[in-house]
Amino acid sequence: MSTTVCDTTGHTPTFLLFGRELRTIDDVVQDFKSVVRNDNFIAEITPYLKRFATITEDIRERIETKQDQRKKQYDKNRRPVYYFPGHKVWVTLHPISNANKKTSKFMPKQDGPYLILTQKSPTSYVIASLTNTSEPIATYHISALTPFKDMDTSPVAPLRKIGRPRKVTSKSTQNTHVPSPSTASTAISSRTIHPSTKATTATENSSDSVSSQRRRRIHRGRL
Repeated sequence: MSTTVCDTTGHTPTFLLFGRELRTIDDVVQDFKSVVRNDNFIAEITPYLKRFATITEDIRERIETKQDQRKKQYDKNRRPVYYFPGHKVWVTLHPISNANKKTSKFMPKQDGPYLILTQKSPTSYVIASLTNTSEPIATYHISALTPFKDMDTSPVAPLRKIGRPRKVTSKSTQNTHVPSPSTASTAISSRTIHPSTKATTATENSSDSVSSQRRRRIHRGRL
């Protein structure tokens, strides 16, 4: 970890702490004379300190640049929120579990409403209770405040029922022809067969089968 180059500073933590990199076993065993000569040469102390001071200034500027880049990336999709004196807000809570009181799991995440008194900085506001507006309670960051909305306020984006939408039929299918009761009864009566007709049809079918059998016998006798 101490010999890994940091992306923000551009140097290793060892170099920032001691002003030099760590000596490895290979450096001590193979090239010990050069290590002693470079570290203990008195004439190079002053230029070395000046060079390290310049490196420190470069590291400070690099850190500030990285901070600006990360802030820009973090606030890329952020929408600015402005509060004015008299606005009502919710305050985000950070409850801690207590055996004598309540557990933080079931406590509300926000409390309020509270009243905005003044703006202390571009990102912080002083709030007060609705019962005593003249006495400020505390100063909160804008990230801990949420606009208060009355109960009669309609939602900005109303929720919809989750599921597959209902199938919409075309007008041609809706205007299909429905037969009248008289037409339906006539069609049913025309399809209904009287019992006597069924018996006559059965008799004719049986006589036809008998005659066909006789014809087959006569034909066989001739052969």
